Amino acid sequence: MAPVEKAVGCKECHARQGRLAGVTGMYVPGRGDWPWLDWLGFGLALLALLGVAGHGVLRFAFHVRERGNREGKA
Repeated sequence: MAPVEKAVGCKECHARQGRLAGVTGMYVPGRGDWPWLDWLGFGLALLALLGVAGHGVLRFAFHVRERGNREGKA
């Protein structure tokens, strides 16, 4: 990784003819011949984000419900 003053944009490396074009044996998102793999990765990241958000919403909803039950019984 370059220091901040020598940093470059994403497309400098993540393009077919970018800085990493000659590097073999590794996968660089956005550079490969398999665009479906990029979409699969984006999809999995989105599913993980939705799972975390859904978990938080359910925890909050059950907390509010439980607090209402406790106050109603007191």
